[in-house]
Amino acid sequence: MSMSSDLEDDYRNIRFTLGRLLEQALARSQAPARLKLCEALLTGDEQKLETAWADLLHERSRELARERGNPRADPEMLRTEAHVFIEGVALLRLAGSLGMQVQHLTAPDIPEWLLASPRRPRPSALDWRTPP
Repeated sequence: MSMSSDLEDDYRNIRFTLGRLLEQALARSQAPARLKLCEALLTGDEQKLETAWADLLHERSRELARERGNPRADPEMLRTEAHVFIEGVALLRLAGSLGMQVQHLTAPDIPEWLLASPRRPRPSALDWRTPP
């Protein structure tokens, strides 16, 4: 067996295992919003995306409130990420590049211009699925 064949087998095994873990976690009734969002993106389910997005915004609100009350919170994070939801921008751009309707999904800390179409094409949203 060659080294590349071993790596391919490892990659397939890891991907299968992670897929099973995702399925099991989603089968539970209280899957975290980020996990629900991943499932919506993988399946292209716009209704699940909308529900998961609302859950994510609620989770983020709680996380930020907790961080603001934490005396050991990272001050840089509170000055930056607390005002612009970069993770949300990335998730909405990814969903949009997969052909999902995201125009109605908004957040107060995502400026509209960050979701505008870029001047040059972005890489395919499916590139992450292909091993290097």
